Amino acid sequence: MMLLRKITVLTLSALLLTGLGGCREEDRNRPLASEKGVYSGPTGTKLTDEQMRMLRQRSRLQAGGTL
Repeated sequence: MMLLRKITVLTLSALLLTGLGGCREEDRNRPLASEKGVYSGPTGTKLTDEQMRMLRQRSRLQAGGTL
């Protein structure tokens, strides 16, 4: 009977510690609900003209066009 009690206490303690370990600090204040079609993440930085030119060139190449 004593062995069963020790196993039960150890199992419950392990489950409790596992559950607490899954609560990371950065996950505590994040929104849990979102509105459909609305991005609520951080805003991105603007692309430079050179980056835009390279993306356009790459998309033309992927679409089968020419430079």
